[in-house]
Amino acid sequence: MSPDPPGSHRPLLSATALWLVPVIVVMDSLFAVATASWRPNGTIEHVLLAFFGLWLASLALLGLKTVRNQLGQSWRELLLVTVLSLVGWAGLEWGAHVVEQQRNPHAVFHTRGANIRYTRHISSPHVAGISGVSHFTTGPRGIRAATRPTAQQHTRILCIGGSTTECVYLDDEETWPARLEKELGGADAQDGIWVGNVGISGFYTREHLEFVQQSPLLNDVAVLVVQPGINDLWRFLAQEEYYTNFGRFETVNGPPESEKKPPPYRPRWTRSRIIQLYHTLNAEPPPLAIQEGIGGMEYQIRRERRAAATLVDELPNLDAGLTGYRERITALITESQRRGVLVLFTTQPVLWQSELSPDLVARCWFGWLTDDRYLTLGALRRAMDQYNTALLDVCREYRVPCVDLSPMNGDARWFYDDCHFTEAGAVEVARHIAPELSTLIGEARP
Repeated sequence: MSPDPPGSHRPLLSATALWLVPVIVVMDSLFAVATASWRPNGTIEHVLLAFFGLWLASLALLGLKTVRNQLGQSWRELLLVTVLSLVGWAGLEWGAHVVEQQRNPHAVFHTRGANIRYTRHISSPHVAGISGVSHFTTGPRGIRAATRPTAQQHTRILCIGGSTTECVYLDDEETWPARLEKELGGADAQDGIWVGNVGISGFYTREHLEFVQQSPLLNDVAVLVVQPGINDLWRFLAQEEYYTNFGRFETVNGPPESEKKPPPYRPRWTRSRIIQLYHTLNAEPPPLAIQEGIGGMEYQIRRERRAAATLVDELPNLDAGLTGYRERITALITESQRRGVLVLFTTQPVLWQSELSPDLVARCWFGWLTDDRYLTLGALRRAMDQYNTALLDVCREYRVPCVDLSPMNGDARWFYDDCHFTEAGAVEVARHIAPELSTLIGEARP
């Protein structure tokens, strides 16, 4: 056994064990205050900083000879307590991390995340045709549905698309996928049917294809219902097929990417998983969607932008966009078949047409081009018709069912803006899809 260190070192070892942590914490905090004007956030950070400050102030006790002598005699015990405390803290950090992951698990691609619960009271004039309480709920796998699947629901259907599929402002039971389940009989059908929704605002066929290629959610799905088109169109018109400039609709644009500064420094101790879990448990839920879901005011901003813009009726050349769209639809079909999943498509219906009343024209906000001009509603309708025709042609070539929703076009009952469905519109979409989907399911059954 090694001899004890010289007596003069014992108080130093004990003091290091007792006060090293508060010294580091307080110095780190002072640095953050001096360089980034940092201030504690929330009760937990104020309390902990006060605790560490008082702990550090107790360092003045070293001026007492009796304290130094006691520290010299207890250096082994103090080092052991320090080591055990650090191990215990590491265990608590790991536990907080586990709880955080269980509460907010990593979102499966093309979902908002698991176990989301949002409630809205819809009364906005910007989303006409939707009212009352709206719930947005996802299950443990991140799928939005009116009900959890049961053992009796052997036929499981997943609906994928952009915001017109996600139906952010509609209640869980009012989205067209939920209405579709009711049309098909749900658990009361001969072979119980369950319909889930993994639509995401802003997503287009490139993301849909990635989902079909890789997502584990398709492992127990019989049919995939895909509603593509409108996001492919606007991304091509705005040349945003590989990035999305959501900032175009902000009232005040942020600084250019090259001028953005890194976030200000904050003390390392505030990054503790325990502290972060505390903040998570006490925080308001973040905004739900990228594009949609901020009380309808986002539509007012977008409509004002369109109303103030120069309108053009001549379409740009859509050939490249349509070619890419056909290729991605073809890949969606072949990848679905590779995974043993039946697929059904729908065209994208829209409010757009050349002749609309002024109040209906005012509902619209789509059509932006790269030079900040906007297409007329008539031009947008012609463009959307070309994308829908391309979809129908590919489906016909590969003998895949595609429900043409063009009878809904131009009817204000079904849309609260350019393309997003009212409560009645969701019912109408489900009514059109159900017969074709029922036939597809029947053919697939032994």
